[in-house]
Amino acid sequence: MKKLALILLVVVAGAGLSGAFFAGNLKPKHLKPQNVAGKPKSQKIPTKGGIGLMVFVDMTKVGKEVFSATEAESRVRHRVRIADEKIAGKPMIRVDGNDTILIYPQDVQVTIEPFPWPQRDPRQWYAELVKENNSSDFADRIKGQVRDIGGKPGWVVETGFNQVGTDTIPRPGHVVWCQDGLEYNVTGAPETSAPLSRLLPIAESIASNP
Repeated sequence: MKKLALILLVVVAGAGLSGAFFAGNLKPKHLKPQNVAGKPKSQKIPTKGGIGLMVFVDMTKVGKEVFSATEAESRVRHRVRIADEKIAGKPMIRVDGNDTILIYPQDVQVTIEPFPWPQRDPRQWYAELVKENNSSDFADRIKGQVRDIGGKPGWVVETGFNQVGTDTIPRPGHVVWCQDGLEYNVTGAPETSAPLSRLLPIAESIASNP
């Protein structure tokens, strides 16, 4: 299985993009060197809102590998849904604290974590998040859309590229939704540019898993 390198663009100054990529994605703790094999590679880049940081993390080294969804559930103490293997293939399963990471063939990964804003209505939160991002200076980089996933509130980000200064940076697609108090994020590795047509069937399969 090819190692999945996740690229996050973290905006230090300026709201909008930071919220978009950390809402349901990896928490900052995952970016600490002790949580990965070796030190993550990073590159500072200029953005309209401040200084951004491209962080490359090998997700196959985050946390601890387990060998079934049942074993993962015993460690994180919440439901771990996985996609139908006929649709997504067999994942590598890793747990890190209360988070579960599923790494699928063709460099697609899923993170499962407690919904970060339990006091908020997920549908309203995602709608506000998409509206804010799409009306900001970063609207041409996010392209977020509110969308239900398996009847559950969520949102998606189109796979594509961000133009930052003179640099063209891959933008991985995301499918994010809230289900039973958990937030699921299906994303593709930027280097493979997995389209939403690849990500959405995996997300729908997970969401419909009883």
